[in-house]
Amino acid sequence: MNSSVRATSGVCERSTLLKGRTIIIQQRGLSRCLKRQLTPHQTPHTGSSAIRLRPRAASRISTGASSSPSASESEHEMQNPATFFPDTNWPAQKAPPKASLVPLNQAQHAGELTLNVVEFIHWLAFPLGFYVAHYIFVEAPVLATYLNGDTSRVFFLMLGLMCQVMGGICGIQMHMYEGWQVTPFRNLLELPPTAKEPLPPTPAEVDETRVINYNNAWLRAVAYHILFTFQTLGLSFFSLGVFGYTPEMKALLGMSVAVALVWRRKPQLSEAEPKWLWRFFCERTVNGVTYPIMPLSVWLFVMFMANTLVNLWAYKEFFGPDIAAVWPPSLLPWLAPLKSEWWAVLAPLIVAAGGFIEGYFVETSFDQRMHGLAVIIMLMGVGLHYPMYWHMVQSASAMVGV
Repeated sequence: MNSSVRATSGVCERSTLLKGRTIIIQQRGLSRCLKRQLTPHQTPHTGSSAIRLRPRAASRISTGASSSPSASESEHEMQNPATFFPDTNWPAQKAPPKASLVPLNQAQHAGELTLNVVEFIHWLAFPLGFYVAHYIFVEAPVLATYLNGDTSRVFFLMLGLMCQVMGGICGIQMHMYEGWQVTPFRNLLELPPTAKEPLPPTPAEVDETRVINYNNAWLRAVAYHILFTFQTLGLSFFSLGVFGYTPEMKALLGMSVAVALVWRRKPQLSEAEPKWLWRFFCERTVNGVTYPIMPLSVWLFVMFMANTLVNLWAYKEFFGPDIAAVWPPSLLPWLAPLKSEWWAVLAPLIVAAGGFIEGYFVETSFDQRMHGLAVIIMLMGVGLHYPMYWHMVQSASAMVGV
């Protein structure tokens, strides 16, 4: 066994060669960080940088090459479900800032308090969305008066909202895997050996795939696909509820489902031609470094945009007349000259603005505080639906009373 220590970007790495295998352990503050980053069988030796190896590994060293681990032993450790990130008992105990945040000067913004606030804000979307959906359900007979008395169309209004809210589950799952830190991404599927690179990976390449250093680009792509699938279907369901079961709305919904579930996954936005047309949607350059964004297929993105345009028109048709009838808001009388049914699109546009900030700015600046702000903006858009539905119910009730 031989070992060496090197320091890069303020991070000390101990590289230990055991029987041809390299184990890299990053140490931040030695005992505190070793406790968080080592596997359950690796414990720091307090007061020094020495590392106690796993019992099985230590046994192999003392007994020689003939005591190499069996395949079953290795498989058992690699499938251990009790090893997770960070290895703590309480959800509020977050991991130290990841190594990839250090050179970006963002590690100081990835403390436990900030990450816990960001996590809490994400979870708020569910009770808020459920509350609005419950109101739609309770007032379905009244809202149906705006839809030719068809309560089944009210169901699609509620389903559209719920699809968009529940689509956030995949994002939360991704963030939990990442320890709620937004960092640069690395794709595990690009780790050699691959068809393009037949040689085994270097220790540095392996290190970049570790969750303690970088986030998982493939997991991000899967989460984006599921998220935009739910968002696209949510938009389509709402439009169907507003415009009814017309051939056009049925076709739009059918194509949305087909593209999301069975259509081609390529080209991705990052591969699409011409580059000048798609560059804004697939990458952003910050401080001379270009980061990929929006890991989506062109087909799903186009279908999402088509549903967005139809959805904005549906908001204007459904909420617009009621908003224009009582314009301006009592608290904003100076907006009287701006009377328009198009104010109805403010709610979905606010939701979209929050999503745009997260996808375009947060995932290229890696600022955890901006992450929380983006989700707050999305929550404002979701919450704005309640007064819009509430006022429509009040208007319909007043007309019945008259």
